[in-house]
Amino acid sequence: MADSGGNPEPGEVCNFFRKPSTKRSFRKRTAEAEDDEESNSGSVLLPNQRKAAKPDGKLFFSSGPSKNSDDGKVILEFKSSKEIQVEHDSRATATLETETDFSRDARAVRERVLKLSEEALKGTGKKTQPMKNCIKGSMDILITRLASPDICKDYKETGYCGYGDSCKFMHDRGDYKSGWQMEREWDEAEKVRKRNLALREAGEEVVDDEEEEEDDDSLPFACFICRQPFVDPVVTKCNHYFCEHCALKHHSKNKKCFVCNKPTLGIFNTAHEIRKRMAAEGK
Repeated sequence: MADSGGNPEPGEVCNFFRKPSTKRSFRKRTAEAEDDEESNSGSVLLPNQRKAAKPDGKLFFSSGPSKNSDDGKVILEFKSSKEIQVEHDSRATATLETETDFSRDARAVRERVLKLSEEALKGTGKKTQPMKNCIKGSMDILITRLASPDICKDYKETGYCGYGDSCKFMHDRGDYKSGWQMEREWDEAEKVRKRNLALREAGEEVVDDEEEEEDDDSLPFACFICRQPFVDPVVTKCNHYFCEHCALKHHSKNKKCFVCNKPTLGIFNTAHEIRKRMAAEGK
């Protein structure tokens, strides 16, 4: 009993081994391989044949070259002639047509008209339309021309100029006359001269018409405002002559003279000298 409860003898050892968790793959021999082994007594190495993977519907990508024979074929092919193309014209004949087409511009239209005219003169063209005359110009032409630019316009129209003797234009109220008019006036002047000469020889007093004309030349013959012949002429304190209605109309807007811009004080006297001349011209 004492021997059974004590320690075991050192010479006896109990060993435990763990079973492997993985199963080893053993390849079974095929029937053909067994027949070959029976026929061939020598040893033979067989390649490891792997089973092809069954398709499971998943996508598969590969970076290697494709095994299809059609992938190596060329679909499109470009080939150069290996020649240098040189532009020999250097754009010498290039044109930039930004305006009207050359076939419809004024020059082309004119050339076509000349060609048709030449064919019509030669008789080679087709007479589709009757011959027409040339287009005549207008017979009435309005031209504005200043006949005498060196004559004072104010003095010619009214008989008065504000510049007086310092005006650079000529103070002339005469008009151009024809030759027959000048001859008639010369004949009348000769008759008056001969008559006055006869009166002097007879001892009668003769009134010189030139003095009266000089007095009349100092008076205007038209209104300064309306530039028309006088109607009821009046004179201001500054010796400027106007029509009565023109003077009153201007005085209602401006209390100064229309010509010299001096105050008129509302005084407009009757121009007796002009009235006498108007009466003499009326006779």
